[in-house]
Amino acid sequence: MFTKTYKRNHWAKPSLLQSDLRIQTVRLLTHLEEFGPKKQSELVEELGMEDYGMSRLLAKLELHNYIIHRREGTDKVVSLKA
Repeated sequence: MFTKTYKRNHWAKPSLLQSDLRIQTVRLLTHLEEFGPKKQSELVEELGMEDYGMSRLLAKLELHNYIIHRREGTDKVVSLKA
């Protein structure tokens, strides 16, 4: 679903840092596709990422319309954009 669009995306340029970012992105999107909407804190724990790294990644994915990042009370919930 998301992989065709992701491969065409202009911000996925090859480099060591970008390669790691792409791996994290694919892991995150695959996780959301498999398990559905998750709290940001759950994603940090389940994917073994740092809070700041997850925040930056989610901001980029939201900017490029891959995900929806919304508040539910005090939680931030992330889901794939339909």
